Amino acid sequence: MFQIPAIDFAKYNKPMCYEVSLTSEVLDAYRANSHAIHGLPGFMDDFIHLNLESPDLGIILKHPELVQWLSDGTAVLLPDYPYIKSESGDLLRKSKNEPEGLSLGIWYIHPKQLEETVFSSPENRNDFRKATKSFCYDPSLKPVSRLQRNANQKRIKDIEESSGIPYLASALDLNAGHIQWLKELKIMALGHLSQYYNVTDEDNTLMFFHRIIAPPHVTLHLHIRVNQGMHPLEKSYRLMLDDIIEGLEYGKTVKNLILDAGPHYSTADTIGEISRWGTNVSVKNIANPFFVDRASSSPENRYKNLTTDHQKT
Repeated sequence: MFQIPAIDFAKYNKPMCYEVSLTSEVLDAYRANSHAIHGLPGFMDDFIHLNLESPDLGIILKHPELVQWLSDGTAVLLPDYPYIKSESGDLLRKSKNEPEGLSLGIWYIHPKQLEETVFSSPENRNDFRKATKSFCYDPSLKPVSRLQRNANQKRIKDIEESSGIPYLASALDLNAGHIQWLKELKIMALGHLSQYYNVTDEDNTLMFFHRIIAPPHVTLHLHIRVNQGMHPLEKSYRLMLDDIIEGLEYGKTVKNLILDAGPHYSTADTIGEISRWGTNVSVKNIANPFFVDRASSSPENRYKNLTTDHQKT
């Protein structure tokens, strides 16, 4: 049994949570609201503009080999900064053997966002150190927090309108036309895991999206977890990459897959914003049905009081 990271246990294991009844209307409203948000989360905007004051960028500058771009520049694989325990390259590469495992992320980058940065050049994407010699960044644009967006970023819907290219704000924006792109994400991730982290078929590797992305995190991103436990609440709203690919290949939509999974649960305060998603949104504040008793929350017993369904991967 793998250990749930402390950061996730603190986030999801609260006595109360929100239960949101998802309908087609609610998901349409959620998607519309997501496309009204300004661009990328703060730390990703920092990354593509090479803000050297960003703590996320600091570790990448030390270990540029841990960054990998999809060949067309529409996605970039990065270490998941909040989960990093050490900035030692040797220890980072051995993260899969740590008690809390390894966590990475692949973030979507819209072509319009890319063309305004040094990463518009494939040469800079392929050699991160070359990019750091040619960047230009306005410190006044630095966000207050990792997630706060710079207000001067264009809204997602405006990026789409000016470019004529759809923006992948969440999994709801994926369709059958993205099947090959999703497969390429998987190939890139598996190759990177093998090359830099010595991940093999013997390791427990999960790749998934969240069904609903809280507003501060909006912009499609794939979670990659290796040998890491998952709190049952988070497990309740993940969409496995392979399931999305298979569903799209069989003619389903991501909306179908989300609705089939039932209500959405969240402990995030930002869930209150769901009240703006439509007139028929049902949001209940309930006892957390996925709460893990503290008495059984040690690494060896953390799942002891959970039902079989909660343990399925």
